[in-house]
Amino acid sequence: MKDGKYGFVGENGATLGGIVYDDIFDFDENKFGFVKNGEKYGMIDKTGKLGLPMDYDRQPVPLNSEFFKVLKNSFYGVTSLSG
Repeated sequence: MKDGKYGFVGENGATLGGIVYDDIFDFDENKFGFVKNGEKYGMIDKTGKLGLPMDYDRQPVPLNSEFFKVLKNSFYGVTSLSG
């Protein structure tokens, strides 16, 4: 945490994607880290790249290493890393 924002630090000590999030959640077994800004959630990968955009109303739920259950605008759906 720095200046009221959160980020992840990799094994080499470098930040992954910057210290720019309002909240962060542990990386899961598939190596995805879930993040929150305002009221929206997204996901970063182990390199810090945004894997799922900050578009979702709840934290995405991994179904496997490619697909996620998401909630957006009161509708549930499934999305993949490739969109």
